[in-house]
Amino acid sequence: MNSSEAGRGRRRALGEVAVVLAFLALAGLVFQQTGTSFVEQGAASGGAMSNAAMFPELLAWCLILLAALQLAQIVRSVAAGATDPSNAVTAVPGGDRDSLLKALICTALFVLYLFLLKPLGYHLTTPVFMFACYSVLGTRRVMLAIALALATSLAMSFVFEYWMNIILPVGRFGIGF
Repeated sequence: MNSSEAGRGRRRALGEVAVVLAFLALAGLVFQQTGTSFVEQGAASGGAMSNAAMFPELLAWCLILLAALQLAQIVRSVAAGATDPSNAVTAVPGGDRDSLLKALICTALFVLYLFLLKPLGYHLTTPVFMFACYSVLGTRRVMLAIALALATSLAMSFVFEYWMNIILPVGRFGIGF
């Protein structure tokens, strides 16, 4: 591996670490919000039926878990590249920018989702968010993306509302199951 490839590999790893840190910061923002404004409103305590902070915090913990797994993958790739040039992290022309752009768009969509979740409710915002993410991540057929978004949204709703007895945000329109 020449020095140019090694430099690209390091830049890619640093870019991936920056995205992971952005996801961790987003999780921190969720915990900050649920620990302050949700507490002030009296909506962050008690059981699943009265704890509106539970759903965002569960999502934040999922973000933390996925970020930790991605960090482990980055460390493993960099370590493999340092010992075996055939396994080195190499940049595909344009691939790094595309992946980074997709990650940033999905992060921005998630932030927008968090801001719209309370006023519009889970059942309006989640299918739209999921559709947008599936589209950004490369689902080419629109009907498939819509079906996946609805199925994912309904499955998560079923798990949270029926199995875990967590009340999801209903928003101003009061849409809930």
